[in-house]
Amino acid sequence: MNNLLEDENTYRSIRSNPLKTLQADYNNRALKDILLNNEELYSRFKSWLPSLPYMYGLPKIHKQNVPCRPIISTVGSVTYRLSSWLACHLSTYVGTISQAHVKNSEDLINKIKNFNLTESKLVSFDVVSLFTNVPVENTIEFLENYFKNRTDTLPLGRDIFMKLLRLALSQSAFSFNEKFYVQLNGLSMGNPLSPVMANLFMENVEKNLL
Repeated sequence: MNNLLEDENTYRSIRSNPLKTLQADYNNRALKDILLNNEELYSRFKSWLPSLPYMYGLPKIHKQNVPCRPIISTVGSVTYRLSSWLACHLSTYVGTISQAHVKNSEDLINKIKNFNLTESKLVSFDVVSLFTNVPVENTIEFLENYFKNRTDTLPLGRDIFMKLLRLALSQSAFSFNEKFYVQLNGLSMGNPLSPVMANLFMENVEKNLL
Protein backbone atom coordinates (compact mmCIF):
# COMPACT_ATOMS: atom_id res chain seq x y z
CA MET A 1 0.00 0.00 0.00
CA ASN A 2 2.83 2.38 0.80
CA ASN A 3 4.25 1.79 -2.67
CA LEU A 4 0.92 2.81 -4.20
CA LEU A 5 0.81 5.99 -2.13
CA GLU A 6 4.26 6.95 -3.41
CA ASP A 7 2.73 7.52 -6.87
CA GLU A 8 2.86 11.33 -6.91
CA ASN A 9 0.68 11.46 -10.02
CA THR A 10 -2.22 9.93 -8.10
CA TYR A 11 -1.75 10.75 -4.40
CA ARG A 12 -0.35 13.59 -2.32
CA SER A 13 0.28 13.63 1.42
CA ILE A 14 -1.14 16.46 3.54
CA ARG A 15 -0.08 17.59 7.00
CA SER A 16 -3.25 17.33 9.07
CA ASN A 17 -6.74 15.90 9.21
CA PRO A 18 -8.92 18.09 6.93
CA LEU A 19 -12.26 16.72 8.14
CA LYS A 20 -13.53 19.82 9.97
CA THR A 21 -12.66 22.07 7.05
CA LEU A 22 -14.26 19.70 4.55
CA GLN A 23 -17.46 19.51 6.57
CA ALA A 24 -17.66 23.29 7.03
CA ASP A 25 -17.06 23.99 3.35
CA TYR A 26 -19.64 21.40 2.35
CA ASN A 27 -22.39 22.33 4.83
CA ASN A 28 -22.02 26.07 5.22
CA ARG A 29 -21.08 27.14 1.72
CA ALA A 30 -21.27 24.72 -1.19
CA LEU A 31 -24.42 22.78 -0.33
CA LYS A 32 -26.43 25.84 0.72
CA ASP A 33 -25.41 27.76 -2.39
CA ILE A 34 -26.45 24.93 -4.69
CA LEU A 35 -29.78 24.19 -2.99
CA LEU A 36 -30.73 27.88 -2.77
CA ASN A 37 -31.79 27.71 0.89
CA ASN A 38 -34.12 24.74 0.36
CA GLU A 39 -34.13 23.61 4.00
CA GLU A 40 -35.77 20.24 3.33
CA LEU A 41 -33.12 19.17 0.83
CA TYR A 42 -30.37 20.78 2.88
CA SER A 43 -31.33 18.68 5.91
CA ARG A 44 -31.47 15.58 3.71
CA PHE A 45 -27.94 15.93 2.38
CA LYS A 46 -26.27 17.79 5.24
CA SER A 47 -23.23 16.10 6.77
CA TRP A 48 -23.75 15.06 10.41
CA LEU A 49 -20.86 13.78 12.55
CA PRO A 50 -18.83 12.61 9.54
CA SER A 51 -15.68 10.54 9.49
CA LEU A 52 -12.74 10.89 7.14
CA PRO A 53 -12.54 8.19 4.44
CA TYR A 54 -9.81 5.64 5.07
CA MET A 55 -7.78 3.43 2.77
CA TYR A 56 -7.26 -0.31 3.13
CA GLY A 57 -5.90 -2.99 0.84
CA LEU A 58 -7.91 -5.82 -0.68
CA PRO A 59 -5.55 -8.67 -1.70
CA LYS A 60 -5.75 -9.76 -5.34
CA ILE A 61 -5.29 -13.46 -4.60
CA HIS A 62 -5.64 -14.37 -8.30
CA LYS A 63 -2.47 -12.44 -9.23
CA GLN A 64 1.20 -13.21 -8.80
CA ASN A 65 2.77 -11.88 -5.58
CA VAL A 66 -0.77 -11.02 -4.34
CA PRO A 67 -0.77 -7.23 -4.84
CA CYS A 68 -3.38 -5.13 -3.04
CA ARG A 69 -6.30 -3.27 -4.55
CA PRO A 70 -6.62 0.14 -2.83
CA ILE A 71 -10.09 0.68 -1.38
CA ILE A 72 -11.04 4.04 0.12
CA SER A 73 -14.08 3.52 2.32
CA THR A 74 -16.31 6.59 2.25
CA VAL A 75 -19.08 5.24 4.50
CA GLY A 76 -20.02 8.01 6.91
CA SER A 77 -17.94 10.62 5.07
CA VAL A 78 -19.00 14.22 4.46
CA THR A 79 -20.42 13.49 1.00
CA TYR A 80 -21.56 9.89 1.52
CA ARG A 81 -25.32 10.46 1.70
CA LEU A 82 -25.26 12.79 -1.29
CA SER A 83 -23.04 10.42 -3.29
CA SER A 84 -25.33 7.46 -2.57
CA TRP A 85 -28.39 9.41 -3.72
CA LEU A 86 -26.68 10.59 -6.90
CA ALA A 87 -25.39 7.10 -7.68
CA CYS A 88 -28.88 5.65 -7.31
CA HIS A 89 -30.28 8.02 -9.93
CA LEU A 90 -27.29 7.91 -12.30
CA SER A 91 -27.29 4.10 -12.33
CA THR A 92 -30.57 4.12 -14.27
CA TYR A 93 -28.64 5.53 -17.26
CA VAL A 94 -25.99 2.80 -17.31
CA GLY A 95 -26.50 0.82 -20.50
CA THR A 96 -28.29 3.62 -22.36
CA ILE A 97 -25.22 5.15 -24.02
CA SER A 98 -23.44 2.22 -25.67
CA GLN A 99 -24.94 -0.89 -27.25
CA ALA A 100 -21.77 -2.70 -26.23
CA HIS A 101 -22.61 -2.45 -22.52
CA VAL A 102 -22.99 -5.85 -20.85
CA LYS A 103 -24.99 -6.00 -17.62
CA ASN A 104 -23.94 -9.49 -16.50
CA SER A 105 -23.01 -12.95 -17.80
CA GLU A 106 -26.63 -13.77 -18.73
CA ASP A 107 -26.84 -10.56 -20.75
CA LEU A 108 -23.60 -11.47 -22.54
CA ILE A 109 -24.93 -14.92 -23.47
CA ASN A 110 -28.11 -13.42 -24.89
CA LYS A 111 -26.16 -10.89 -26.95
CA ILE A 112 -23.71 -13.34 -28.52
CA LYS A 113 -25.87 -16.45 -28.95
CA ASN A 114 -26.69 -15.53 -32.55
CA PHE A 115 -23.21 -14.28 -33.47
CA ASN A 116 -21.51 -15.88 -36.45
CA LEU A 117 -17.80 -15.90 -35.58
CA THR A 118 -16.54 -17.78 -38.63
CA GLU A 119 -15.02 -14.61 -40.08
CA SER A 120 -14.63 -12.63 -36.88
CA LYS A 121 -12.72 -12.80 -33.63
CA LEU A 122 -14.18 -12.23 -30.19
CA VAL A 123 -11.77 -10.28 -27.99
CA SER A 124 -11.91 -8.53 -24.64
CA PHE A 125 -9.88 -5.65 -23.28
CA ASP A 126 -8.99 -4.71 -19.73
CA VAL A 127 -8.39 -1.14 -18.60
CA VAL A 128 -5.42 -0.90 -16.25
CA SER A 129 -6.36 0.91 -13.01
CA LEU A 130 -9.67 2.04 -14.49
CA PHE A 131 -11.00 4.06 -11.56
CA THR A 132 -7.93 6.25 -11.05
CA ASN A 133 -7.70 6.82 -14.81
CA VAL A 134 -11.25 8.08 -15.29
CA PRO A 135 -11.07 11.80 -16.22
CA VAL A 136 -13.66 13.08 -13.77
CA GLU A 137 -14.24 16.57 -15.17
CA ASN A 138 -14.40 15.32 -18.77
CA THR A 139 -16.92 12.68 -17.73
CA ILE A 140 -19.07 15.28 -15.96
CA GLU A 141 -18.97 17.51 -19.06
CA PHE A 142 -19.96 14.56 -21.25
CA LEU A 143 -22.90 13.82 -18.93
CA GLU A 144 -24.02 17.46 -19.04
CA ASN A 145 -24.19 17.30 -22.84
CA TYR A 146 -25.79 13.85 -22.75
CA PHE A 147 -28.61 14.99 -20.46
CA LYS A 148 -29.21 18.12 -22.55
CA ASN A 149 -30.25 15.86 -25.42
CA ARG A 150 -32.65 13.72 -23.37
CA THR A 151 -36.34 14.45 -22.93
CA ASP A 152 -36.57 12.96 -19.43
CA THR A 153 -35.60 15.10 -16.45
CA LEU A 154 -33.13 14.56 -13.65
CA PRO A 155 -34.22 14.93 -10.01
CA LEU A 156 -34.03 18.61 -8.94
CA GLY A 157 -33.39 19.59 -12.56
CA ARG A 158 -30.27 19.12 -14.67
CA ASP A 159 -28.34 22.18 -13.48
CA ILE A 160 -28.71 21.50 -9.75
CA PHE A 161 -28.14 17.76 -10.21
CA MET A 162 -24.87 18.36 -12.05
CA LYS A 163 -23.71 20.91 -9.45
CA LEU A 164 -24.38 18.35 -6.72
CA LEU A 165 -22.45 15.74 -8.73
CA ARG A 166 -19.43 18.04 -8.95
CA LEU A 167 -19.69 18.73 -5.22
CA ALA A 168 -19.87 15.05 -4.32
CA LEU A 169 -16.78 14.29 -6.40
CA SER A 170 -14.78 17.28 -5.18
CA GLN A 171 -13.60 15.74 -1.90
CA SER A 172 -10.83 13.16 -2.14
CA ALA A 173 -9.04 13.26 1.23
CA PHE A 174 -8.47 10.06 3.20
CA SER A 175 -6.28 8.53 5.88
CA PHE A 176 -3.95 5.55 5.95
CA ASN A 177 -1.79 4.45 8.88
CA GLU A 178 -2.60 7.68 10.76
CA LYS A 179 -1.36 9.79 7.85
CA PHE A 180 -3.47 11.95 5.57
CA TYR A 181 -3.62 12.11 1.78
CA VAL A 182 -5.65 13.41 -1.14
CA GLN A 183 -6.25 11.56 -4.38
CA LEU A 184 -5.28 13.84 -7.24
CA ASN A 185 -6.90 12.13 -10.20
CA GLY A 186 -9.70 9.81 -11.11
CA LEU A 187 -12.17 7.99 -8.90
CA SER A 188 -11.61 5.95 -5.76
CA MET A 189 -12.86 2.44 -5.16
CA GLY A 190 -15.21 2.68 -2.20
CA ASN A 191 -17.14 5.76 -3.31
CA PRO A 192 -20.76 4.89 -4.26
CA LEU A 193 -20.44 7.09 -7.35
CA SER A 194 -17.28 5.50 -8.71
CA PRO A 195 -18.68 2.33 -10.35
CA VAL A 196 -21.49 4.30 -12.01
CA MET A 197 -19.20 7.06 -13.26
CA ALA A 198 -16.65 4.53 -14.53
CA ASN A 199 -19.35 2.63 -16.42
CA LEU A 200 -20.73 5.79 -18.00
CA PHE A 201 -17.23 6.93 -18.97
CA MET A 202 -16.45 3.59 -20.63
CA GLU A 203 -19.78 3.59 -22.45
CA ASN A 204 -18.89 6.94 -23.97
CA VAL A 205 -15.49 5.58 -25.02
CA GLU A 206 -17.14 2.51 -26.59
CA LYS A 207 -19.74 4.63 -28.38
CA ASN A 208 -17.01 6.75 -29.98
CA LEU A 209 -14.83 3.78 -30.94
CA LEU A 210 -17.30 1.18 -32.15
